[in-house]
Amino acid sequence: CACQTIKSNLTTIREKGRRDYHIVFICEGLCYAVYDGNEYVLKSGDFIIYPPNIYKKSAFNDKGKYLWIHFAGRAVNEILEEAGLSFGVHRALSSPAAVKANFESLISYFHGTQNSRLSYSFLKLLYNLSKIESNSLQVSENISKTISYINSNFERKITLDKLADISGYSKSRFMSVFSKETGMTPIKYLNKLRISCAAELLASDGQSISEIAFACGFDDSLYFSRAFKKAYGMSPSEFREKNK
Repeated sequence: CACQTIKSNLTTIREKGRRDYHIVFICEGLCYAVYDGNEYVLKSGDFIIYPPNIYKKSAFNDKGKYLWIHFAGRAVNEILEEAGLSFGVHRALSSPAAVKANFESLISYFHGTQNSRLSYSFLKLLYNLSKIESNSLQVSENISKTISYINSNFERKITLDKLADISGYSKSRFMSVFSKETGMTPIKYLNKLRISCAAELLASDGQSISEIAFACGFDDSLYFSRAFKKAYGMSPSEFREKNK
């Protein structure tokens, strides 16, 4: 799961889809998506739910921002039905800001060490997509501001000084509190998020590895390759070949 910023035209096609379920939520811009043979124009507040093994095509013709999540489980269909959701294109009743906050909470748990909260946060997201429901991050307000900033700007250059300034703490205090509340350092959290987004692009986009590294916030493709291999146990090119 991640928040992805589109800076130029981007088209993603998966002839046979994926083996898991997939939700795409549009924050900004327009997305032209194909579902069940029909093309839809998705704008801010719209989202699409894909079942496994189905043709997928989505295109952004200009700058935009979207949230995505892949998931699996034995009771997915029953849970979606209970939440009042079905496969296909929908309009969220909640505000985009509320859904985005819920996504950010989920992202922080997924890339952190609070795995016990993942299921709760994910179920809340599903209900937040179909109902008006408030949400807040399960961390202190000061740290939630920095997490929100990282999740929305991970592709840009982010410094510890900037994050500390957002949190209102000194640099050393910020690093200590962030690590205590999330289970990892701010830089480790940032890099884990960047690598996860790079993996999504490697599996679905035709850009070169260096272009993907740059798009996800890495300014050194060699460092990106080493960090990616450490996280996934294979090089970016091997990962792309395996996930064509």
